Amino acid sequence: MVVAVIGISGLLLAEAPPGAGVVGGHRAAVIAGLRQPDGMLHGGSAFRARCGLRLSPTRHLPQDLEPASLEAPAMAINDTALDAGYRSLPPRAKTLYRQLAVLPTTRIDVHGAAAASALSPLTAGKALMAMCEARLLEEAGGRFGFAAGARGHALHLAVIHDSESGRRGTLRRLCDWVLYIATRAQEQLMPAQDIRPRVYHYQLDGPPPFASGHGALAWLREGQNDLLAIVRAAADARWYHTAWQLVDAHWPLFVYAHPYGLWIETHRIGLDCARRAGDNTAVRRMLNSGAIGLCNAQEFEEAIEWYTAGLVAARRQHDVRGEGDAHLGLARCHLQAGSPVPAEVHVLRAIECQESCDDSLGVALAQLSYGEIVIAQNNPTRAVGLLSDAHRCLSAGGDPFDTARALALRGWAHALGGDHEAALRDLHKALRVFDEAGSERWQARARHLLGKTYAASGHTDRARVHLQDAAELYQHVDPTHAATVRNTLQTL
Repeated sequence: MVVAVIGISGLLLAEAPPGAGVVGGHRAAVIAGLRQPDGMLHGGSAFRARCGLRLSPTRHLPQDLEPASLEAPAMAINDTALDAGYRSLPPRAKTLYRQLAVLPTTRIDVHGAAAASALSPLTAGKALMAMCEARLLEEAGGRFGFAAGARGHALHLAVIHDSESGRRGTLRRLCDWVLYIATRAQEQLMPAQDIRPRVYHYQLDGPPPFASGHGALAWLREGQNDLLAIVRAAADARWYHTAWQLVDAHWPLFVYAHPYGLWIETHRIGLDCARRAGDNTAVRRMLNSGAIGLCNAQEFEEAIEWYTAGLVAARRQHDVRGEGDAHLGLARCHLQAGSPVPAEVHVLRAIECQESCDDSLGVALAQLSYGEIVIAQNNPTRAVGLLSDAHRCLSAGGDPFDTARALALRGWAHALGGDHEAALRDLHKALRVFDEAGSERWQARARHLLGKTYAASGHTDRARVHLQDAAELYQHVDPTHAATVRNTLQTL
């Protein structure tokens, strides 16, 4: 079994304030280690004294690890095997072993380890395998995690042997590398998006560890369990530009994978860091993209607060395009909250703003939302016209995913107007794009609409297949919609 190791949330040991510290080991391994002396990770007061640490605030702990469970009786740590394994390592592997302990990651691949340690991937790979042979690390799927108890052992050695600046450098190299590779993924997955220039402390170059959109999204997904800890690490180290840019660079992960808890929490930190950095444009970016996550998570009241703050900030900076973006966000939020009237007011204002800037893609995105609003107002004929205009413009120069959204909504408008053939054609074409992108929410939505369209046209068996698929997909991203789809299934 690979034992994943919970990170230290970027707190550098020599700087750890009261109430800060580390938690090592997989959730189950931590609890088991607290109960079994031979599996002890760091629960004893003797080890905390050795490292000069206190326990982390609850926000740094796994949700299922209660603070009370960390109050186990002090136990001695059996370091004999770990010491022997460490002594067997060659010098570079010893250094990397200590460096891994100060990273806020649960598991790491060769490229990440190489970046954090300033080694070549080949050298880092040899060092990682040496640690595996010494039973200090365990590997699965090309990613490495500490064996039980090893992180605390490595952390103690890092405090003894490595300087504060050295530990900071290790962490900074990792943060810069994650930002660099995530930005390359963002460029691959969303070529039409406006990406702000990044701020790096270390010079970075070379190709990313993927060559396609599929590979880019897979890389983002593989690292999502560590993203919050890395963002917190950058924020705790006061690398404010790095912190908010890390959040911004992972936008494709949020859009395609919909991890709403991660989306919202990272944006709270990103917003705070953008403000601390004094970057008003970044503040608005965090407000708008964070509000989308809040809205999708049905936190409508807070989402409206974030969008409104973004609108006020855009007006203060005389940014008409930014005003349009905020109005469009407010329109979508009101629509999802079930209020099409204020939604229409905001979307019309968004169209005015984008037209005044000659932003044809911005107008098309607003028309896409307007078409959805008009569908909610039971006017499918008008919706088809709006969505056809949006689709035509987006096809010429927009993002393929947005183009597919326009197709899917136009398909549903066709279905509501009784043109089931056109509806099925649009919906199937859009679904192929959503399947390719791996967006579960839109995969589910397209299948839901296909199921309803097939049901309306008398093809009950096909409707049932699509609705069942939609319910399963929705269960991962929106259980409320999953229940709605299952209710529809019961009526067939």
